[in-house]
Amino acid sequence: MLKTKITVHGIKGFTKLRILILFSCLFVAVPLAYSLYTGHMWEDFFITFKYSKNLCEGNGLVYEKGEKVHGFTSPAGTLLPAFCYLVTGADSFEKAIWLFRILFCIPAFAAAGVFVLSVFLKDNTIHKLTPAVFAGLLFIAEAKSVMFSVNGMETALMLFFLSWSFYLMSREKINWLQNGIAWGGMMWTRPDSCIYIAALAVAFFMFGFERRKTFIVSILKSSAITAIIYLPWFLWAWHYYGSPVPNTVIAKEGLTASAGLFGAVKHMIARLPHTTSWIYAPVYPQFDGWNPLVYVFSSIVGIFAFIYWIVPYSAQDRIGKAASFIFFLISIYFAYMPFPFPWYFPPAAMLGIIVVVRGIYTLSKHMKKEENRVALPVLCLFGVFILMLVNLLLTSYQMMLQQKYIETGTRRPIGEWLKNNTAKTDRIYVEALGYIGYFSERKMLDFPGLVTPEVVKLVKEDKLNYASVIERLKPEWVVARTEDYYFKLLPNSTYFRENYKVVIVFDAIDKLDTLGYIPGEWYLMYDSYYYVLKKRENGQPLQGKAK
Repeated sequence: MLKTKITVHGIKGFTKLRILILFSCLFVAVPLAYSLYTGHMWEDFFITFKYSKNLCEGNGLVYEKGEKVHGFTSPAGTLLPAFCYLVTGADSFEKAIWLFRILFCIPAFAAAGVFVLSVFLKDNTIHKLTPAVFAGLLFIAEAKSVMFSVNGMETALMLFFLSWSFYLMSREKINWLQNGIAWGGMMWTRPDSCIYIAALAVAFFMFGFERRKTFIVSILKSSAITAIIYLPWFLWAWHYYGSPVPNTVIAKEGLTASAGLFGAVKHMIARLPHTTSWIYAPVYPQFDGWNPLVYVFSSIVGIFAFIYWIVPYSAQDRIGKAASFIFFLISIYFAYMPFPFPWYFPPAAMLGIIVVVRGIYTLSKHMKKEENRVALPVLCLFGVFILMLVNLLLTSYQMMLQQKYIETGTRRPIGEWLKNNTAKTDRIYVEALGYIGYFSERKMLDFPGLVTPEVVKLVKEDKLNYASVIERLKPEWVVARTEDYYFKLLPNSTYFRENYKVVIVFDAIDKLDTLGYIPGEWYLMYDSYYYVLKKRENGQPLQGKAK
């Protein structure tokens, strides 16, 4: 069929060491270029960074002064930016996030890529170095991994520790000490890492190379090291906040608490196809504005990674099957969530890249002609790379516009307007907490209660919703997207209609309409129009509009 043999090994002087050096440079250059081009700072960064800022200013690790609420998920993602803020003079969040990127995020992302390469470089097959090259290319082209690694989230740290552990466990003899350190780092990055750790242990128990008795001993030793590393934070958080469980976890679980066990399982089964297909899809793929072929591609790749471990022809690929089984378990975890937010997906995407590259090369071994075993995987993976690269470029453009017109152009000005036009004792009810909460410097009542336990209590115990919480708490101000205003508040709350009046509107729609094609444009539109409302007291507040 195809007679040309395509191997990277055939390129003069292209050695394993040079592959590592070349891709290490790419692993640094691409996220750095993304940051410079987009200036992207994710909404949730400003939630955690407010904790970082308060800590550096002597107010404690709190969101609101004097209120000890565990409103962040990642200890490392909060403490490291605090360190960067302190080192840069404690006067600028821009300086802090850039130092955070340069010192921690980009090096962690690059190290994760090196570990992914290392999983392939030890192989010695007729394909020589081509699987490693494609693994590196796909890793650097995975859009959500790049963007969430440098936009203020903890993603790069999670990729680093997970890839380190996967590499260690894929070897014939596990270094239990290093593995325990990697697991401890994962726990400091996100406490739900215990699910990833369990998935790693089960997968390599089933498909690993070490004898099972020896493997169990190694896992127990690694677990002990993990406990030693993470226990100080666990105990301190329990003492300081009154619970080791982040309030963010409790708040998100409150959204589906009324469903019960049967409802949760039903929800998980219904969501599983979506979550699997979303792992390689654009950010928030439920918003229109993407070509349908994007979803076809992401679904095919996600399904392949999800089922590869049970494909009969994959029997000899123990590492690929282990990665696939972890992907399978993590996808189920995503489906169990009330809503799988996009920054959760990069670790699964990284494991899926290992599955796709190893899987395609493994399955190609069953082709009759040797030249096809070499050429067809290259053509197939090159096609996957091109599609992922296009997604990365379009996502970068989308996020540049999102930062310019939504974050910097809309949500930050809302916060600054509230700071200048509200009393210091006023309470503001809002769902989009990050920019608005940080720049307003006011007491926030957020839904579903990430930093507001009283909202969590009303949602979980009294079964209140987005609209009915307002009637109970009676905040002085409400900030609502146009969709929430017209479809959740006005139709469902007589109290809201009778007691709140629009003071000012922040509108970026006209500016977005002049830009032509925007990838995933309805994601930007969703956050482009906000109402700021004040509770009526004596007289009615004036109306206005901000452009």
